[in-house]
Amino acid sequence: MIGNSVIDYAEFGDEDAGEAEQEVYGIFMEKRASVCEDIMEQLSDSDAASNDSLTDEMQDYMDYVCDTVLTENTGILDSGAVDYSDDTYTEWSQGNISLYAYLNYAISRNWINTVNLSGSSYSSSAEIYQAILDYVEEYIESDSGLTVLLYMADGTQLGFVGNVDLYTMFGNALDNAVESVVKQEDVQKRVIQVSVFHEKNLQMIRVRNYCDEKPVFSDGLPVSTKKDRRYHGYGLKSIRYTAEKYGGGIVCQAADNYFVLQILLPIPESVRE
Repeated sequence: MIGNSVIDYAEFGDEDAGEAEQEVYGIFMEKRASVCEDIMEQLSDSDAASNDSLTDEMQDYMDYVCDTVLTENTGILDSGAVDYSDDTYTEWSQGNISLYAYLNYAISRNWINTVNLSGSSYSSSAEIYQAILDYVEEYIESDSGLTVLLYMADGTQLGFVGNVDLYTMFGNALDNAVESVVKQEDVQKRVIQVSVFHEKNLQMIRVRNYCDEKPVFSDGLPVSTKKDRRYHGYGLKSIRYTAEKYGGGIVCQAADNYFVLQILLPIPESVRE
């Protein structure tokens, strides 16, 4: 929702924001600061690994800095000057070298428009690269584009689950959670927490939401409170069926005014290796 501008995350930091909003804002800003630090560390490392050896997340950040920040948005990396048949450019485009190596090569080939940096003159390529680092660091600290790109959960270990099955589990789980919290008059109780993590050989998906009416359970699932039960209550059954396809299952719990759904999926040996 943040990425698609449905939620304005900046409002979560307002003085009149609720406790839950401030908590989300704090987590988000902490993640953003951590990502900015990781980006600058990668760009500052002369021995940085090749782009294709980085995590998918960091590869996306490096591509964003190069293609969007330095090329499209600022013109510091002059697309009109770049020789796209150059061997080093090809190495970069194929992920065989780091962005550090590519940008320093771009400096040596006069592909950098220093006027767009600050307009000052530079006596060495090292000074130019430092100016690029300074510019990128300042730019991404307030860049709304990076906000859209931020990875807020690492779902790489869910790669063994089919797209339709992921949609089935997350879609039904979130639909149920939203349906529950919208009933709360107190906006501070309209909280949904989603966690994706692994413990030993299990991949876990946990969805937790406020629920002040403790449900009645049957066969491990809460009984629907809706009048027409023929057409309702299939969401959790669908999640359980999908989890069982992967040799897993689900656990539903209700305590302390919260409902918790845990989806347990055994991680295949091929993925663990």
